Amino acid sequence: MVEISDVMSAVHELREEVNKKTADNEKINKIQAELDKAETKNQEIVKKQAELENAQREIAAKQEEIETLSKAANDNAERIKELEKEISLRISAPAGASDAWKNSEEHLAFKEYFLSGMGSKTMRTDTDVQGGYLVAPEFAADILRQLHDESPIRSFARVRTTSKKDLTIPVRTDIPAAKYVGETEESPESEDKFDSETLTAYRQTVTLPVTLDLLQFSNYNVESEFAQDVAMAFAIGEGRAFLKGSGSKMPEGILTNADVERIESSTSGKLVFDDVLALPAELKSGYKNPVYGFNRRTLYALRTAKDSNGNYLWRVGGETMPSLIGDYKYAIFDDMPDVAVSATPVMFGDLFAGYTILDSTQMGMIRDEYTSKKKAIVEMTWHRWNTGQVTMAEAIKLLKIKA
Repeated sequence: MVEISDVMSAVHELREEVNKKTADNEKINKIQAELDKAETKNQEIVKKQAELENAQREIAAKQEEIETLSKAANDNAERIKELEKEISLRISAPAGASDAWKNSEEHLAFKEYFLSGMGSKTMRTDTDVQGGYLVAPEFAADILRQLHDESPIRSFARVRTTSKKDLTIPVRTDIPAAKYVGETEESPESEDKFDSETLTAYRQTVTLPVTLDLLQFSNYNVESEFAQDVAMAFAIGEGRAFLKGSGSKMPEGILTNADVERIESSTSGKLVFDDVLALPAELKSGYKNPVYGFNRRTLYALRTAKDSNGNYLWRVGGETMPSLIGDYKYAIFDDMPDVAVSATPVMFGDLFAGYTILDSTQMGMIRDEYTSKKKAIVEMTWHRWNTGQVTMAEAIKLLKIKA
């Protein structure tokens, strides 16, 4: 017969065990929250480091461009002096010039045109002091700044800005072959090889119809709120397209580019930590700024991977999450696929060398108060022109889960 005291003792032990598990769960949740906080801070640091490195490279490129332009200016200095002298002569009429030449329609028309400022009184947009400053895309600059903050791939890819819709980039595909030869033997001929990639900017757009009542009587600056929401929509749309875009009337995605190499995992249907660590071996050593990329679900799959003894594989310096996998930084790309058969959940590469983003300056907001004026509806349409494209496929590798 079971004694009541035994039952009570068992109940007491069970209650203590429940309390202990509850405390353990609270401790685990607290640790997880701290890890999440550390991970967020780590991603901010990685992003800022990448932005600084890209800025340094862009500064170096601009310095080279300035030196080239300076040299060209010096080379043309003498030519400019000759043209100035020729213009001066044509205006003042050189000694010995005939009266017929001085009074000719050609000479008088040229003199009048030059002295009037060569048409400088015409207000126009392609010269800053004659009206160009009036059409500066101030709103577009704000959108670009916010996009830069929102889209993580911009921190690592090469970003080019142009006023044109198309941009052609020369790509060196091979270098000369240097060979050994014997004494007095002729040096064999060789050559550099080049190709090109052409980027075409496409229009990214959204229209928000807003009632005049909302604009007039809202307690908030709704136009400012809408602008922020549109900036976020642009960021989400371009970030997804930079990874998954088809390239047809939109950016080409890294994941959809057929030339980007897929490295198959060693185990069917699973993400193995060793495969992730081995990815850098597939990239040429000349690429200086490689980074891992995956989404948060893949991050946690890697972070919870254990060895046969139940020890976490990814643990450096105690419980604090490291900012590196092996010797390389990682970044969170939410649009990367989850771990699944035949999926490519992990990316590794030098995105500055491998992927180029083209931003056109032809962007802004159009406010239409007339089309739906009878309904008192204002249509605000935002436009921007940009694209993205894989320009050096060998600089990027994808880990593909084996079927």
